[in-house]
Amino acid sequence: MRIQRLKLENFQGIQTLEEYFSPTGNIVVGKNGSGKSTVLNAICWLVIGRPYDLSKGYTPKTTDERGREVHNLIHSAEADFRMPDGSMLRLAKTFRENWRKKRGSSQSEFAGHVIDYAVDNVPCKEKEYLARINAICPQQKALALMLPGYFAEDLKWQDRRALLLELAKEIEDATIL
Repeated sequence: MRIQRLKLENFQGIQTLEEYFSPTGNIVVGKNGSGKSTVLNAICWLVIGRPYDLSKGYTPKTTDERGREVHNLIHSAEADFRMPDGSMLRLAKTFRENWRKKRGSSQSEFAGHVIDYAVDNVPCKEKEYLARINAICPQQKALALMLPGYFAEDLKWQDRRALLLELAKEIEDATIL
């Protein structure tokens, strides 16, 4: 599957972004703090549910200049992917705060975060979302293809070998030579 479009809103400091990608390859360049890693984090968050560096406690929330979370924003990422058969797949996630007003209280209290999922613009549960992605690209393959150090550092050599042989089965010997 190849990414064709990425749309972000209030995602890790990027207020709005809609970017179209070339099927032949893309290079993202910019100064430090300009959002290069955020674009990669958004794609990884949509597909594998983690940032590209696998950091703990990841959140797509926007922070202010002092590093404090900005509240009451809806943080969303949406991407269109072209599948090998030519069909299109749209994945979307929305991360938002859940505020509740206790009975008898005049103020709402923060009650945690909620992630809403959608596949092809149809809202779904996390389990259905993950099953759809896993049917296209199993989790281990997705991690190996998307995360820089995962293949070399986290997979056992037997798993690396099996994955390489599986991926290479479509390549003819003449091409390899």
